[in-house]
Amino acid sequence: MKPHVRVIHDVTNIVRHGERYAVERSGEEHRGRWLAVEEPLPVGWSDVFTETEARALLPFLRANGHGRKAAAPTTADGRLIDRACRKLGITIAALGAKIGAHQSVLSRARHGKLPEVHRNAIKAIVKPQPKTTT
Repeated sequence: MKPHVRVIHDVTNIVRHGERYAVERSGEEHRGRWLAVEEPLPVGWSDVFTETEARALLPFLRANGHGRKAAAPTTADGRLIDRACRKLGITIAALGAKIGAHQSVLSRARHGKLPEVHRNAIKAIVKPQPKTTT
């Protein structure tokens, strides 16, 4: 059964067959997990939401970790970024930090144009090392 919102006497919960969703709140951030209905809540956790919170969380909980796959890059700059990430074994965010660019700049460049300074920095990183002869 898919997760759904249950409202009983002005108390809103997110439930699925035999389980309820509980969160630990830290300001606007939520860290949550599914608990069995009879399992006690961990200290500092809650399974009560405002209806707005519950409706906002529901699509994410229904995705079951099968989020949308990123589209393949469509530009030369996008392929360069992908190649650099694969070669270094890092994420776009880590590559951005390495070259001094925000990850959103690199993310947009997967389907557009990368600023010249960032393109040159990435090329310097992925540049093949000269082979040495012995």
